[in-house]
Amino acid sequence: MAFTMIGQESITSLADDSDSGRVASLMYPRYRDAILQSHFWNGSLKRASLAAVTGTPEFGFSNHHQLPADFLRLRAVKGDPAYRIEQLGRIYSNESDIKILYVYRVENPAELGDLYADALATRLASVFAMRFRNAASGSMFWRIYKEKLEYAQYIDSGQNQQDVLVADGWTVVGRTGLPAEYSRTDI
Repeated sequence: MAFTMIGQESITSLADDSDSGRVASLMYPRYRDAILQSHFWNGSLKRASLAAVTGTPEFGFSNHHQLPADFLRLRAVKGDPAYRIEQLGRIYSNESDIKILYVYRVENPAELGDLYADALATRLASVFAMRFRNAASGSMFWRIYKEKLEYAQYIDSGQNQQDVLVADGWTVVGRTGLPAEYSRTDI
């Protein structure tokens, strides 16, 4: 789709042994993952229970847990315990087991719908246009991409029930001027 947008001959696979194929195989995974990380897309969330890994962290936390191989971004930890992602692929906590909700690496953009796939293709078109056409063309596709991404995120967000607000002892004054006590619960 991205090559078609810029008027470049399309490829049939990321393994295509052409200049376009080599550029696509280098750029596609990076931008696919970056766009997945930019929003909590419907269909890109997974739940996992993580057991503590053998060995104790040097200090600060009593346990660490291996994040799933397809992990891209953390959405929530059940029960909201203290935690921190530090080392590549590890989350630290004082819990022996934790349950997480996270954005995972969706390999096929069509699984997230046409709006997401179109935004991804347009982002790639901006990169490919810089490589195969010119900077002005790349900038034009970048502007179009930002509009398509914003619209896709807006539509995607409207398909879920909003976060539940639960009292937790902290008082916040909202736009209405009325106090509202809350904490976010996602899982």
